[in-house]
Amino acid sequence: SLVVLVLLAAASFLLIHLVPGDPVRQMLGSGATPENIAAVRAQLGLDDPLFDQFRAFMGDTFTLQFGDSITLRTPITDLIGERIGPSLLLIVYGVFLALLIGVPLAVAAALKPQGLADNIIRIATTFTFAMPTFWLGLVLALIFGLRLGIFPVSGYETGVAGFFRTLTLPALTLGLSLVAMV
Repeated sequence: SLVVLVLLAAASFLLIHLVPGDPVRQMLGSGATPENIAAVRAQLGLDDPLFDQFRAFMGDTFTLQFGDSITLRTPITDLIGERIGPSLLLIVYGVFLALLIGVPLAVAAALKPQGLADNIIRIATTFTFAMPTFWLGLVLALIFGLRLGIFPVSGYETGVAGFFRTLTLPALTLGLSLVAMV
Protein backbone atom coordinates (compact mmCIF):
# COMPACT_ATOMS: atom_id res chain seq x y z
CA SER A 1 0.00 0.00 0.00
CA LEU A 2 2.82 2.38 0.81
CA VAL A 3 4.41 1.80 -2.59
CA VAL A 4 1.07 2.54 -4.31
CA LEU A 5 0.67 5.75 -2.28
CA VAL A 6 4.17 6.92 -3.18
CA LEU A 7 3.57 6.13 -6.86
CA LEU A 8 0.26 8.02 -6.78
CA ALA A 9 1.96 10.97 -5.12
CA ALA A 10 4.71 10.88 -7.76
CA ALA A 11 2.14 10.74 -10.56
CA SER A 12 0.22 13.67 -9.04
CA PHE A 13 3.43 15.65 -8.62
CA LEU A 14 4.47 15.05 -12.22
CA LEU A 15 1.00 15.83 -13.58
CA ILE A 16 1.04 19.17 -11.78
CA HIS A 17 4.31 20.00 -13.51
CA LEU A 18 2.89 19.07 -16.91
CA VAL A 19 -0.02 21.52 -16.63
CA PRO A 20 0.67 24.60 -18.72
CA GLY A 21 1.03 27.93 -16.98
CA ASP A 22 3.12 29.28 -14.15
CA PRO A 23 1.64 29.37 -10.63
CA VAL A 24 3.98 32.22 -9.69
CA ARG A 25 2.69 34.39 -12.54
CA GLN A 26 -0.85 33.58 -11.41
CA MET A 27 0.00 34.55 -7.83
CA LEU A 28 1.68 37.81 -8.73
CA GLY A 29 -0.55 38.87 -11.61
CA SER A 30 0.31 40.27 -15.00
CA GLY A 31 2.18 43.29 -13.62
CA ALA A 32 4.92 41.22 -11.97
CA THR A 33 8.52 42.01 -12.81
CA PRO A 34 10.97 39.25 -13.75
CA GLU A 35 12.84 39.95 -10.49
CA ASN A 36 9.68 39.43 -8.41
CA ILE A 37 8.89 36.22 -10.28
CA ALA A 38 12.43 34.90 -9.73
CA ALA A 39 12.30 35.79 -6.02
CA VAL A 40 8.98 34.02 -5.45
CA ARG A 41 10.10 30.98 -7.48
CA ALA A 42 13.19 30.76 -5.26
CA GLN A 43 11.11 31.22 -2.09
CA LEU A 44 8.74 28.42 -3.12
CA GLY A 45 11.57 26.16 -4.28
CA LEU A 46 10.29 26.06 -7.85
CA ASP A 47 13.73 26.77 -9.26
CA ASP A 48 15.19 23.65 -7.59
CA PRO A 49 15.78 20.48 -9.62
CA LEU A 50 12.65 18.37 -10.08
CA PHE A 51 13.89 15.54 -7.81
CA ASP A 52 14.61 18.00 -4.98
CA GLN A 53 11.14 19.49 -5.41
CA PHE A 54 9.62 15.98 -5.23
CA ARG A 55 11.62 15.11 -2.12
CA ALA A 56 10.44 18.33 -0.44
CA PHE A 57 6.87 17.61 -1.60
CA MET A 58 6.95 14.11 -0.07
CA GLY A 59 8.55 15.35 3.14
CA ASP A 60 5.92 18.05 3.53
CA THR A 61 3.16 15.56 2.74
CA PHE A 62 4.30 13.07 5.38
CA THR A 63 4.56 15.84 7.99
CA LEU A 64 1.19 17.32 6.94
CA GLN A 65 2.77 20.63 5.93
CA PHE A 66 0.73 21.44 2.84
CA GLY A 67 1.61 25.11 2.60
CA ASP A 68 -0.74 27.89 1.58
CA SER A 69 -3.35 28.02 -1.16
CA ILE A 70 -2.08 30.15 -4.03
CA THR A 71 -5.51 31.52 -4.90
CA LEU A 72 -7.08 31.81 -1.43
CA ARG A 73 -3.83 32.69 0.39
CA THR A 74 -4.78 30.62 3.44
CA PRO A 75 -3.14 27.49 4.87
CA ILE A 76 -4.26 24.30 3.16
CA THR A 77 -4.66 22.58 6.55
CA ASP A 78 -7.26 25.23 7.48
CA LEU A 79 -9.13 24.56 4.25
CA ILE A 80 -9.07 20.82 4.92
CA GLY A 81 -10.25 21.44 8.49
CA GLU A 82 -13.22 23.46 7.24
CA ARG A 83 -14.30 20.72 4.86
CA ILE A 84 -13.59 17.56 6.85
CA GLY A 85 -16.70 17.86 9.04
CA PRO A 86 -19.20 17.97 6.17
CA SER A 87 -17.25 15.21 4.39
CA LEU A 88 -17.41 12.90 7.41
CA LEU A 89 -21.11 13.68 7.85
CA LEU A 90 -21.66 12.84 4.19
CA ILE A 91 -19.92 9.48 4.59
CA VAL A 92 -21.93 8.57 7.70
CA TYR A 93 -25.19 9.72 6.08
CA GLY A 94 -24.40 7.76 2.90
CA VAL A 95 -23.64 4.56 4.81
CA PHE A 96 -26.81 5.05 6.87
CA LEU A 97 -28.88 5.37 3.68
CA ALA A 98 -27.15 2.30 2.22
CA LEU A 99 -28.14 0.30 5.30
CA LEU A 100 -31.64 1.79 5.37
CA ILE A 101 -32.22 0.79 1.75
CA GLY A 102 -30.05 -2.32 1.52
CA VAL A 103 -31.14 -4.30 4.59
CA PRO A 104 -34.87 -4.33 3.74
CA LEU A 105 -34.05 -5.17 0.13
CA ALA A 106 -31.80 -8.03 1.27
CA VAL A 107 -34.52 -9.37 3.54
CA ALA A 108 -37.13 -9.13 0.77
CA ALA A 109 -34.78 -10.90 -1.65
CA ALA A 110 -33.93 -13.61 0.88
CA LEU A 111 -37.57 -14.43 1.64
CA LYS A 112 -38.07 -15.98 -1.82
CA PRO A 113 -34.72 -16.84 -3.45
CA GLN A 114 -34.88 -16.80 -7.25
CA GLY A 115 -38.34 -15.22 -7.03
CA LEU A 116 -39.53 -12.13 -8.85
CA ALA A 117 -38.57 -9.72 -6.02
CA ASP A 118 -35.14 -11.32 -5.66
CA ASN A 119 -34.45 -10.99 -9.39
CA ILE A 120 -35.66 -7.38 -9.60
CA ILE A 121 -33.62 -6.39 -6.52
CA ARG A 122 -30.54 -8.16 -7.88
CA ILE A 123 -30.84 -6.39 -11.25
CA ALA A 124 -31.48 -2.98 -9.66
CA THR A 125 -28.59 -3.23 -7.19
CA THR A 126 -26.23 -4.54 -9.85
CA PHE A 127 -27.23 -1.62 -12.07
CA THR A 128 -26.56 0.99 -9.35
CA PHE A 129 -23.32 -0.74 -8.34
CA ALA A 130 -22.05 -0.89 -11.94
CA MET A 131 -23.07 2.67 -12.75
CA PRO A 132 -20.22 5.16 -12.25
CA THR A 133 -20.91 7.18 -9.10
CA PHE A 134 -20.41 10.51 -10.85
CA TRP A 135 -23.04 9.53 -13.42
CA LEU A 136 -25.50 8.37 -10.76
CA GLY A 137 -24.97 11.68 -8.95
CA LEU A 138 -25.60 13.65 -12.14
CA VAL A 139 -28.80 11.70 -12.85
CA LEU A 140 -30.08 12.20 -9.29
CA ALA A 141 -29.19 15.91 -9.40
CA LEU A 142 -30.98 16.26 -12.73
CA ILE A 143 -34.14 14.50 -11.51
CA PHE A 144 -34.43 15.57 -7.86
CA GLY A 145 -32.58 18.87 -8.05
CA LEU A 146 -33.28 20.46 -11.39
CA ARG A 147 -36.49 18.80 -12.61
CA LEU A 148 -38.38 18.35 -9.32
CA GLY A 149 -36.58 21.06 -7.33
CA ILE A 150 -36.67 18.99 -4.14
CA PHE A 151 -32.97 19.28 -3.26
CA PRO A 152 -30.26 21.85 -4.10
CA VAL A 153 -27.59 20.73 -6.53
CA SER A 154 -24.77 22.74 -4.95
CA GLY A 155 -23.74 24.48 -1.75
CA TYR A 156 -23.78 23.52 1.90
CA GLU A 157 -26.15 24.81 4.55
CA THR A 158 -25.63 24.55 8.29
CA GLY A 159 -28.13 23.38 10.88
CA VAL A 160 -30.06 20.12 10.93
CA ALA A 161 -32.53 21.11 8.20
CA GLY A 162 -29.74 22.53 6.03
CA PHE A 163 -27.68 19.40 6.59
CA PHE A 164 -30.45 17.13 5.34
CA ARG A 165 -31.36 19.48 2.54
CA THR A 166 -27.87 19.83 1.08
CA LEU A 167 -26.37 16.42 1.80
CA THR A 168 -29.27 14.14 0.84
CA LEU A 169 -28.48 13.95 -2.89
CA PRO A 170 -24.74 13.26 -2.43
CA ALA A 171 -25.49 10.81 0.41
CA LEU A 172 -28.10 9.05 -1.71
CA THR A 173 -25.57 8.78 -4.53
CA LEU A 174 -23.04 7.25 -2.15
CA GLY A 175 -25.66 5.06 -0.47
CA LEU A 176 -27.07 3.65 -3.72
CA SER A 177 -23.59 2.71 -4.89
CA LEU A 178 -23.10 0.78 -1.61
CA VAL A 179 -26.52 -0.94 -1.53
CA ALA A 180 -25.30 -3.89 -3.63
CA MET A 181 -22.58 -4.66 -1.09
CA VAL A 182 -25.08 -4.47 1.79
